[in-house]
Amino acid sequence: MEGLTYAKHGQKKPLGQLAKINGKRAVAFLDQDRQVKSYTTVDEINDMFCTKVDIPEYDLDF
Repeated sequence: MEGLTYAKHGQKKPLGQLAKINGKRAVAFLDQDRQVKSYTTVDEINDMFCTKVDIPEYDLDF
């Protein structure tokens, strides 16, 4: 599916549809009719990394 973003390392897993929602970059989740059901903006994702202190850390080699 065009515009779908996937995990880049390890197993190929879909993360969501790249989209602009209200003018902001986002990852959206669509239903079978391609209607947005939920989304998270890239700014919100970045904020999570700045405010959460208990983010797990992994060392991987694949």
